Amino acid sequence: MCCSLNSLLLGIAVFKTTCEYVSKNSYVMYLPTVSTLLSVVWFFIWILSAVFIFSIGEPKPREDFPMITEIEWTTSSRWMVAYHLFALLWVNEFIYSSVQFIIGASTCIWYFDSSSDTKGDVKRSVQTAASWLMKFHWSSVALGSMIIAMCETIRYIFEYYRKKMGAVDKALPCIKILFCLTGYCLFILEECIKYISKNAYIQIALTNKSFCPGAFDAFVLMVKNIGRFAIAGGIGRVYMFFGTILISAFTCCFGFFLLTTVESV
Repeated sequence: MCCSLNSLLLGIAVFKTTCEYVSKNSYVMYLPTVSTLLSVVWFFIWILSAVFIFSIGEPKPREDFPMITEIEWTTSSRWMVAYHLFALLWVNEFIYSSVQFIIGASTCIWYFDSSSDTKGDVKRSVQTAASWLMKFHWSSVALGSMIIAMCETIRYIFEYYRKKMGAVDKALPCIKILFCLTGYCLFILEECIKYISKNAYIQIALTNKSFCPGAFDAFVLMVKNIGRFAIAGGIGRVYMFFGTILISAFTCCFGFFLLTTVESV
């Protein structure tokens, strides 16, 4: 801690600035709710279209139960189903990445406006960031979310294949170890890409670059300041951990107070 004192002070300052940003930009608190509602709407649309796509084919009787029919898919139908499943992950990740870009861009707008001599209108930083997304940077966010969706698809295909190999998995422990290591490596790869993409959106908001140059700049910045990034992220996780404990404890105490003091009607 003594050797990393400067990094610790920087992480504390970053967390204080984050709290100040949230307190002065109350609209950012609505973004998770809006993204959740959009995800729910998209899921219902996906379900309706999936029922239609899964029914494309020639109905034929099943071999084991001739009185029950099943849909026989063609090669085109199988590719259509595969793309539809990929679209579910892609659009969900696009909604989540859009929220990340809006938060990152609004933070940049608020920081530079609040520290300038003019003291610009920081109340509309979220609206300005949303307009940047819809006008200029939606393609960059779509590319980043597509890369993440591809990684998720590969990991899900691998998990499906591992379940299909369950019998061999039990018979050969070495294969089980290899499957576990491969699944863990795919998970780490997905998390790294998500982390780089999140910082790439910040670079896009700062420099007005496309996704690939922004991701490269974010990666170089993290490599050069790996200690600062690790300590700042660690301090944030510590604060969030204690905040979760305090909120849970307060909720339990308040609930106990209501149950023991308030008379039932």
